[in-house]
Amino acid sequence: MDITQGNSGYLGALVARGLQSFFPDFNISSVLTAEGTRRFNLAAEIQGCNSVFSELLATEDMYQPGWQHEPRVQLYQNVTGAGGRNFSGPLLVVQGAADPVVPAEVVDIAVNQTCERFPDKELEYQSYAGATHVPVMYAAQRNWLQWIGDRFEGRAVEKGCQRKNFQSALPLERYQKELNWFIEYAQDIYETQ
Repeated sequence: MDITQGNSGYLGALVARGLQSFFPDFNISSVLTAEGTRRFNLAAEIQGCNSVFSELLATEDMYQPGWQHEPRVQLYQNVTGAGGRNFSGPLLVVQGAADPVVPAEVVDIAVNQTCERFPDKELEYQSYAGATHVPVMYAAQRNWLQWIGDRFEGRAVEKGCQRKNFQSALPLERYQKELNWFIEYAQDIYETQ
């Protein structure tokens, strides 16, 4: 995925973490501002998950201007990008059409590149209207569980790229749009017994 096309605040947090894994000598301040570096270190200190990093580094002012063009960022993107790459099929891609972190337009490009290069592969792309980044997994749960179950039962997938668009049974405003909770480590004795 091209990090210049998505929500670079959220994606930047994930890229920053990945860069430190790929390049242990990488100086995070070449990508993050002083405040961004402070928040990054705080998230690392509390052993935050991707969601914690993403929330703390969600705004553009946490990043150095032009950070996406830093050579190691470009290398990381080239190594981790999925669009247009061969895969061992079958492959299911589940996308929330209202995803602010990984926009549907970016995933569309990656899927299109893959389908153009490998038209005989088995790829199914499911898009869910109104669903965002994490809630799409709940919205799509019945379908992806069935899809996985079909694979275990040996049911074949159609060759080529299949696209399915799902609409909500109820008006979108009847659903909770985002999560209203977060996960944290159990630190008090009453939480561990």
